[in-house]
Amino acid sequence: MNLLFFRYIFLLLVVPNIIFFVAKQFIYLYRPIVNIDYLVIGVFLSWLPVWAKAICLACVAIIDVLISVGPTFHFSVESVLSSLKSVGALDSGYVFLILLGALISISICAFIGAKFLSTTRNPRKKIYLSIMLCGLSFLIFQIDNLISLGKVDKYLPDTLRGINIATSPFGRIAATKYTALKAQKENTSTTPARMEGATKSLFHQIDSPDLPENIVLVIMESLGVPTDIDQREVLASYFSKEDIQKWYTVEHGVIESYGSTVPGELRELCERRVPTINIDKRQEWMPECLPNILKEKKYTTTAIHGFPGSFFERQLWYPWVGFDHLLFVRSLRQELKSDVLCGKLFPGTCDGAIVDWLSNKLDENNSSKHFYYWLTLNAHLPVAPPKTSKTGKSCERDDIYCLHMGMHHLVLKKLESLAIDVGSNSRTAFIIVGDHPPPFARLDMRNRFQPNTVPYWILSPVNPQDSMILN
Repeated sequence: MNLLFFRYIFLLLVVPNIIFFVAKQFIYLYRPIVNIDYLVIGVFLSWLPVWAKAICLACVAIIDVLISVGPTFHFSVESVLSSLKSVGALDSGYVFLILLGALISISICAFIGAKFLSTTRNPRKKIYLSIMLCGLSFLIFQIDNLISLGKVDKYLPDTLRGINIATSPFGRIAATKYTALKAQKENTSTTPARMEGATKSLFHQIDSPDLPENIVLVIMESLGVPTDIDQREVLASYFSKEDIQKWYTVEHGVIESYGSTVPGELRELCERRVPTINIDKRQEWMPECLPNILKEKKYTTTAIHGFPGSFFERQLWYPWVGFDHLLFVRSLRQELKSDVLCGKLFPGTCDGAIVDWLSNKLDENNSSKHFYYWLTLNAHLPVAPPKTSKTGKSCERDDIYCLHMGMHHLVLKKLESLAIDVGSNSRTAFIIVGDHPPPFARLDMRNRFQPNTVPYWILSPVNPQDSMILN
């Protein structure tokens, strides 16, 4: 009996958690030391045939991977589950290979584990085994509570105080679903907290009669703040040319980010700290969003994104926050009269082509008021952009960091040229901001960016007769 118990302990407690612990030394995983779900299902495994054990182990491992990897991409538990619905919009060949490799690896490991989890025909021993595993799971859970809640701080060194040593992804998913169902049943909704972004000054002066006739908001995918001083200086140098300063008052700085791309969008569009990417119904706070407010002031509101609108349900919630016109990849093909796509895992309209399209639109709009919102795409990891000359001394190597930053430099240079081209009319304001730091999995790459921080630029026309100053 003791041998059987220790075999279960080794295979369900030691092996999977050691694998994740080793992986955490090289890639970013948000995961405590112990996942007790393996032990919890062990309570039932001794009663199951090998094939059923393998299925149970595989299910736990898949959930473990999803919940542990989710924060790499700034996803909450709920966002991880919601994102699975949008997998079909990605490049099918690339995604298929990733998923196939992951499923085969997990299935093989689960089957090997199931084979080694020998059992006994004695029902009494099975009962004892189940009770012992259940008791061990409860003990680990209680130890985690004592440590994470600070109840035993006086007995621990500073490095161990308040840490979370154990987790249960199934428990976290169940709690998330229960909370959502309870809120739905009680017909209650929680309004997200306020979170100011780069659009703060625009929100504060939204009632001014002197708003610029054209407002362009650009959210740049995965644009973070480098820890490298040279790269920060390169970013700070944008929009500092004399031709820019002649027509605009320029503000450059950094702001706090939260979550993945959709929360980043809603931070700027609605000043809300939204914890989910699943926006599948109209929310009571959406009339307060920037596009809805500008619509009331007779602006034509246009949202532009070079990917399918079904991804994260943008074709649903963009109109809810106030956009009259939606341009996704299919519509942009017609607008641009081009089928050329850019991007690797996220193939879509080339960002450079959209800047050119914006330039033409701003030249055309001589009387009516417009709000253009553009979410860039091509810097989404993994990227394979062409090299750019303005990368800084730290980007002379052809590595993934430099390729990623090079993609941003290309877009920023084109936006800089666009601002110069339309600057003389003193009718257009620009707000350019990142959504979140790049979600590199490798720790060395991730550590090259400040956490939860993104840069921004605000370009306000200087002619007070035509436009207000946003900053």
